Amino acid sequence: MHRVVRQNIILDGDSGLDQAGQDIQVYIAVLKSLIKADELTVNYFLFKYYFPDWQNLTLSQVEKLAVQIWQTKYLIQAHNIHHLNEKLTHEFKKYAVTFWILQDIISQNPQQFQNIF
Repeated sequence: MHRVVRQNIILDGDSGLDQAGQDIQVYIAVLKSLIKADELTVNYFLFKYYFPDWQNLTLSQVEKLAVQIWQTKYLIQAHNIHHLNEKLTHEFKKYAVTFWILQDIISQNPQQFQNIF
């Protein structure tokens, strides 16, 4: 859903965010609308976004991550309370059912899903 929505949404310039910040707001709204993610779940996904290889870090990489962890925590909190977050979540909830139906179709026909679409 994130890829489809992000390609087709145009955000106005008053969000105060750069392109990466807008992408993150869309990502959060998709998580909240599609999987009904709460704040802790969103925090986890954003942590993985900022540190994608966190499960396979070496000791020196862990030390670097430890230095950045508080800054990243505050950045994630700022994303969670941004005004665009709730607006997008409200809009995306209208389309979540479509993606749930697609997921059901694909899971019931995993070998044929490319032929269906």
